[in-house]
Amino acid sequence: AAQRKDQALQYFMQELKLRQKIDNKIEIANSYENIGDFFRKNLNDFEEAIGYYRQALLLQQKYAPDFKTRERLLLK
Repeated sequence: AAQRKDQALQYFMQELKLRQKIDNKIEIANSYENIGDFFRKNLNDFEEAIGYYRQALLLQQKYAPDFKTRERLLLK
């Protein structure tokens, strides 16, 4: 199971790099959110998850201010 989690995280990181390469800010934000979800749900690493959620939130606020995000987690 640990190997599958490592592989899943690698895929999320690859996805992020590809989206950064094409410079699609909303998709980059989605990747950050996905990675945050991974850390929260699979590793119970809430501090790491919040770091990724914050990065997503910054992009979403700047490039898609109406976009719904994990803001509620950041406010706790």
